[in-house]
Amino acid sequence: MSEIEWMDIFGDNLRDILKDYNMSQLELADAAGIAEGSISNYINKRSIPSLRNAINISHALGLSMDELFYFEDKVF
Repeated sequence: MSEIEWMDIFGDNLRDILKDYNMSQLELADAAGIAEGSISNYINKRSIPSLRNAINISHALGLSMDELFYFEDKVF
């Protein structure tokens, strides 16, 4: 899987999770201690989170890293 494909899937996952949680990008950013612009960049597939930001996002959402980075049956 290429970095672009990974970014595309992650952005869609994060957007769907926020929708399911009825949570705004600003609320997630505040809870995770990350700039709102970074969350927007992840959702709009402009960048990939650092490991630190990914961990902070998973904690803020109360999800395991596996749940946050769910890629169905994709092979890396």
